[in-house]
Amino acid sequence: MRQAFSTKLVHWNQSVDYYSWKGVYCSQGCVIGLDLSSESITGSIPSFSMAKNLTKINISHNHLTGQITSTRWEVLLSLVNLDLRNNSLDNAFMLHVFVLRSNKFHVSLGCTGPNANAAWSSSKEIVIDISYNNLEGTIPEKIGRIYSLGVLNLSHNALTGRIPPSLRKLNRLISLDLSVNHLVGQIPRMRFPKTSYEGNEGLYGFPRHEECKDLGS
Repeated sequence: MRQAFSTKLVHWNQSVDYYSWKGVYCSQGCVIGLDLSSESITGSIPSFSMAKNLTKINISHNHLTGQITSTRWEVLLSLVNLDLRNNSLDNAFMLHVFVLRSNKFHVSLGCTGPNANAAWSSSKEIVIDISYNNLEGTIPEKIGRIYSLGVLNLSHNALTGRIPPSLRKLNRLISLDLSVNHLVGQIPRMRFPKTSYEGNEGLYGFPRHEECKDLGS
């Protein structure tokens, strides 16, 4: 990750305490938040292994490229808010990129492993926004096991396949945006408006207008 024209990274100096760095938020001596959004940063996503207590990472609206790999997140046991939108990241969409863990619960979506079928639950709302990238592939069925997921924005990518019915299990999900992808098939019955799905020519069913007349109510 290179600073380019960043107004924050240019002030990161190892000769001074990191809690005074711009964009870094600390609590009790630990780095818990990182906000480097809209900083014209280039390069790939770095490893965050030196800041294992991070709960929030916002590196949206930059010029980051390359793949989103699981090694970037596997040590971040407290991460609940990840914002990567408006970059140029690419990868097949497999949610093991977020390897979210909490105590003995571990969900590794879209991949195999001893904990791949476990549920992930937290008292805090999880927010995942990776809109406006170049992500490909399908949305994994196991996404329905992130029971604390409150916001999911996968819009403006190149995702294919069907919307997994497991999304209906996410009772805490209050915001869903799957618009402008290449999704196909029937839209699962959920409480979200048609704007959550527009821009996917292959989708049909509730709540698309052309199907509402056939619902019988």
